[in-house]
Amino acid sequence: MKVQQPITVWVKLSIDKDAGAEKMDELTRRLNEEIARLNVDAVEFPRAGSVPRGTKGSGRQRPGQLRVTLGRETLNALVGLLKSWSARNLQAPLRLQVKDGTDKLEFNLDPASALPEELRRFIEQPTRPGTSL
Repeated sequence: MKVQQPITVWVKLSIDKDAGAEKMDELTRRLNEEIARLNVDAVEFPRAGSVPRGTKGSGRQRPGQLRVTLGRETLNALVGLLKSWSARNLQAPLRLQVKDGTDKLEFNLDPASALPEELRRFIEQPTRPGTSL
């Protein structure tokens, strides 16, 4: 039976520093809500720093960042949503890091530009070698 490993996408918002932490938090939460409507395995607010063993808290949230876990079949929909959302809410690129096993891509996703060629090829690749058991 073939099992595909999930892909992890780290999304980092970029806003004007004068906008402040409250605006960053609001935008991050709105994006989280939209991504959650997709068929993703998980969308989370990553935590900064390590937390001592046995502590109930999970550390401080990283401002303006989300971690999305999804199957390859949902990646194209996520990228489309991110471009659209960024055009409506930021008018600025999002920083993405896409991890599939040991493969990692990092780039800016600009709502006004075509997809980076490397990402387009990654999305079109049906499965990464070594992802089936």
